Amino acid sequence: MRFIVAQRFLAIDWDQNQLHVVSASLSGGAVRFHRAVRLDTEATPNLGNAEELGKLLRQRLADNGLGAAPVLACLGRDRVILKEVRFPPVPDHDEPNVVRFQAVKELTDNPDDVVIDYAALPASPTESERRAQVMIVRKELVNAYKALCEAAGLRLAGLAPRAYGMAACLRRLLGTSVLVPPPEPADAPVALVTVGEKWAEFCILKGETLLQARTLSVGAGLAGEIRRNLAVFAGQHAANTVKAVYLALSGEQAALREKLVASLDIPVHPFDPFAGAEDKGLPASGRGTFAGAVGLLHLMAQQRRLPVNFAQVKQAYAPKDPHQRLHILAGSLALLLLAGGFLFARMTLTEKKKEVDFKRSVLADRNRELSFRREERVLLQALHDWETVNWVDEMYDFVARMPRVDMRFRLQSLDAVAERPTFRGGTPTTLQQQREKPPSRLEELSSRPVGRLHLKLLAAGGPEPLNKLNEELLKSDSPNKKSVFYRPLPHTYNRGVYEKEIQIFMRPPDQYTRKIGG
Repeated sequence: MRFIVAQRFLAIDWDQNQLHVVSASLSGGAVRFHRAVRLDTEATPNLGNAEELGKLLRQRLADNGLGAAPVLACLGRDRVILKEVRFPPVPDHDEPNVVRFQAVKELTDNPDDVVIDYAALPASPTESERRAQVMIVRKELVNAYKALCEAAGLRLAGLAPRAYGMAACLRRLLGTSVLVPPPEPADAPVALVTVGEKWAEFCILKGETLLQARTLSVGAGLAGEIRRNLAVFAGQHAANTVKAVYLALSGEQAALREKLVASLDIPVHPFDPFAGAEDKGLPASGRGTFAGAVGLLHLMAQQRRLPVNFAQVKQAYAPKDPHQRLHILAGSLALLLLAGGFLFARMTLTEKKKEVDFKRSVLADRNRELSFRREERVLLQALHDWETVNWVDEMYDFVARMPRVDMRFRLQSLDAVAERPTFRGGTPTTLQQQREKPPSRLEELSSRPVGRLHLKLLAAGGPEPLNKLNEELLKSDSPNKKSVFYRPLPHTYNRGVYEKEIQIFMRPPDQYTRKIGG
């Protein structure tokens, strides 16, 4: 369901010391009237009395129960200069400047002292030039209405010629009832007359186009003046004569209508600007003079703007790029691709960072393993250099341990054999094993024999000297008195010869401390 919010406006027509005010709500192209009043004043708005009249307007609105709202104001024909200009075809964005240039060429006033707006006229297919209906008012009058609304606490939303409001009001009512029939043919020019107590305005329009607008003198000769204007127009436009006259309905215009019906050979139709609206809050008589104000409300409801608006005149603007949508689409696509590329690059970068972190952790493990291997290599190299028996030191140490030689105890032979030790635990193969179980090669070297001595001894006096040799071999020369570097095995005896095997264990060079004879 679509909800349309109504917007309220105040339409005013202030001329010849009479103020017409119409309050209405605009919604979906329709106008709903709330109240219409006509008030007599002592002056008409101008720049000298604008502030004073603004305060008066605020008081009068409050007295009649009319709240504040944006204002649409009418200007009488006597305050507006109307002329038609021709100009070469130009782009729409340059049209306001070209039209103003053409209008200023024929203007006697200083261009800085006036406000210019225009409405484009339909062009004929045979015409090479374009036409526009230019409206000109003095800038001080526009400033007076702005100051008046500001003093009244209102906002001036539109300031337009009364003729445009009258024409819009008539177009709204044509054909809606038998009292206001359309002309024959429907696109023929028609005349529109609105008469007040002190002013009268005459317009000729054809369809949406305002062809002519004049101010008439109110009095007994008004009917004759209307006939003369119709005759002048007919003489200028022989092929486009006026086919009907529409007279805004007011009690005072009954006699005028009778005179026009009697003197013209075309129909004269009265019309009521408020026709079709509820009469609540609307005046019972004199309603025709509200035609200008009512028409501005219809224009705003249907078009959301006024065709001529001195409060917001048409301005030149920068040309719109015909490929703007394509450029926006291309830019959006490029931005989307850039964002996608950025996200993809960020995801890729995150994955690469994770991969780099993993590689760094693996490298750290490999560096630790390499460091361990280097330490192991140094240790193994040292053990390799050390694990071979130093037979010179061993022989010297063994001789130093031998008992004193006599005829009863002699060394018959000595065989020395080196042995390469084997290891039970092997070398740890993984870094975790290396951390949990450090190498034990040094300990195993200390606990495994690295050589053997095979002795044949002659001991005529019995095995007593051999036992002493065992005791010497089992003595420790280390500071802690715990390390023993020989292990004598049980001896055998055969025909006076003792055979004995002694296992040799690895010891550091500084542990060879025995001296012969010491």
